[in-house]
Amino acid sequence: MGYKKSNLGVYTTLLKVESISKTTDISNILKRNKTEEQKEKLLKIYTIVGSSCLAFLLVLFIFL
Repeated sequence: MGYKKSNLGVYTTLLKVESISKTTDISNILKRNKTEEQKEKLLKIYTIVGSSCLAFLLVLFIFL
């Protein structure tokens, strides 16, 4: 059994060309952007609520 170099790099450029040559639908891009913005807003809300609850529990624990 000899040393064989992998041929993984051979197919990467072909895959890149195929992904670029696909037609893009602007409405799909807009929908994706809108859902990403909604996810970011929810993440901000969850972060604020979670950190405030944690701070409240910490203050409650200190004073009791």
